[in-house]
Amino acid sequence: MPAITREEALAGIPAKNPTVKIIGQDDGTLMLSYTLALRPIWGELLKRFTGKAEQETTKKLVLDQMGSQVWQLIDGKRSVREIILSFAGANNIGCKEAETATTSFLRELGKRKLIAIG
Repeated sequence: MPAITREEALAGIPAKNPTVKIIGQDDGTLMLSYTLALRPIWGELLKRFTGKAEQETTKKLVLDQMGSQVWQLIDGKRSVREIILSFAGANNIGCKEAETATTSFLRELGKRKLIAIG
């Protein structure tokens, strides 16, 4: 599969995984709760040690203030570029710094299957 260009990546539109539960924190940040399917070998180990035959587990990810801002900007309509520009403007930081932070964060969300970028 050929690598996508920077321009193609910035034009992508992230969408949230609809199964993610969003829990607001007292300090205004967010916690994301999501289900993670266990690999068969881990399910077998869990069954052996706990007697439970679970095939999935619930994980939680607590976002900091900036991560929470980016999460809230993901609406299935804004492109990665638009999210970066909104984030930069809201935090009074340069576009390059915002791009680095935002794309790194979006990449991590994608690895955890919390978002997909189309």
